Parts: sequence; structure tokens; C-alpha cells
Amino acid sequence: MDNVKKYWEQGMFITDFDYGGGVYVVVMSKVKGWNGQAIRHGSTLPTEAISELWDKDYYLTNALYDGQDWVVVMSGVDYCSTQNYFSRTSWTEFTDKINQGWEDDRVVTKLCCEIKPSYNKYFAIMTRFKDCSPAQSRRYLKGRLLIQDLESMCTDGKYIVDVFDFDGGAFVVTASNTGWNTCKVVKSRDFPALLEKVKGYWDKSYYITTITFYEGEWFAVLGKK
Repeated sequence: MDNVKKYWEQGMFITDFDYGGGVYVVVMSKVKGWNGQAIRHGSTLPTEAISELWDKDYYLTNALYDGQDWVVVMSGVDYCSTQNYFSRTSWTEFTDKINQGWEDDRVVTKLCCEIKPSYNKYFAIMTRFKDCSPAQSRRYLKGRLLIQDLESMCTDGKYIVDVFDFDGGAFVVTASNTGWNTCKVVKSRDFPALLEKVKGYWDKSYYITTITFYEGEWFAVLGKK
């Protein structure tokens, strides 16, 4: 948390984070139009804190369940008009609810899963933009996740906005009109090795937009405008 506060003081914000292999990885970036950020956590989803921050015009920009605790990030962003979140233990009901959100001009902001011995609880944040919300679609990739499979989804103006680990497969959400024109994906089982690969793209003006731990490997999606 001390490192997060240090970068907050430098005008940076958490734009993505994930947990895997006993490690938290946090991506922080300078973002135009963001004003303030808060982290809340608890053994259950901190619903009261979320409502309090919504009243202060903060919106959910990230969430995860690390096996013990829920962690949510809320940010003072200027592009949201309304937001909701929901969870389902049925995968079919969960995807049906996402489809309903899309029909209501909402987009997926974040997906995560609370895994228990007796059930899985799937969680989604959906947001309606003040301007036209970007069109989204999804795809389920079973088994080992390959870089070329992900990069092939960034075509025809589409860009990956989230990768969600689900039951031995990856649930990938893409969106149009994100402002990102080029997509690159790097992966490694070792995060320091992944970071070295990322640094090579930073030198080419690419930025991390999604970080995901999936099947024992770290994946980073990088975009260029």
C-alpha cells in the first residue's frame, strides 16, 4: 500500500491489478480526466463502502477476490453516468446478465470470480458511459492460452479489455472504439521476466492495459495509440 500511495502522490492511478502465485501485481498509469482514487477490502464484498463512494462520484474501476479477501478500486472518473455490479453462481445466468447489460448500453468494466470448495461465484461490474458506450463482445478460449490467439482478437478495431480465468479456460472481453490502435501480448511464468519483456515495449510507447494471472502464467496486454 505504501508503494501505491507513493505513486498516487506522483499523479498516477491504479489502472489494473491481479493476484496469482502469492503475488499482487499492480499497474499504475497517468490518466487524463481521473481525479482521486480509493481502495476498499474485506472478507466479503465491501458493499457499504462502494455505495458511499458512489455518492462521492467515484466509480468501480477494478476488483478481485484473492482467495481470502475482496479488493475493490474506485476512481473519480469523468466518463461514467451510472454503474452496477452483480454476481451469479450459474455461468449461464451470469452471461445472460452480461448480455442484458450490453442491451442496456452498459459495458463490462471488470470480471472476477470467488472460488469456493462448493461453488464459484462470478462477479461483474458494468458501466454506462456519458457518451456512447463502446461496443463489446466476448470469446471463450479453452485450455492453454496462446499469445497469437489473444493478438488475433485485436482486429477490425477491437481491443482486449479483460481476460477472466474460468474453469480451465479464458473468458476474453473485447471492445471497439477504445482509442488503442495496436495490441501486443507478452507472458511468462515469472513476473520479473514478464516485466523485462514489458519494458521493451515501453520503449516503443506501448502501455499495459490488462494484467492477468492465468493457469500459472502472467499475461500483459499492451496497447499503443
